[in-house]
Amino acid sequence: MLRNEGRQAIEYLTNDYRLNPEDPEPFMTLGDAYVCINNKEEAAAAYSRVAALVPNTNMAMEAQKRGRRVMGFE
Repeated sequence: MLRNEGRQAIEYLTNDYRLNPEDPEPFMTLGDAYVCINNKEEAAAAYSRVAALVPNTNMAMEAQKRGRRVMGFE
C-alpha cells in the first residue's frame, strides 16, 4: 500500500469503525494502514483494540504480534 493509499484507507476505515465499533476487522486493517504511513503509535493502538475486542482468539494473537513488531519488540 502506498502512502497516499494508506491515508485514504485510514479515512475510510475510521468511518467504518465508527459505524461498527465492535467489529475488529476495520481495526486490524487500520493498524496496517497506519504502518504504511509510518505512524507506529496509532498502528499499535489499533492492534490493541483488536485484541481487546476479541481476546483469546487467533485474530487477537495476530494483532498482538503485529503491535509488538511495529513497536520494535519483535
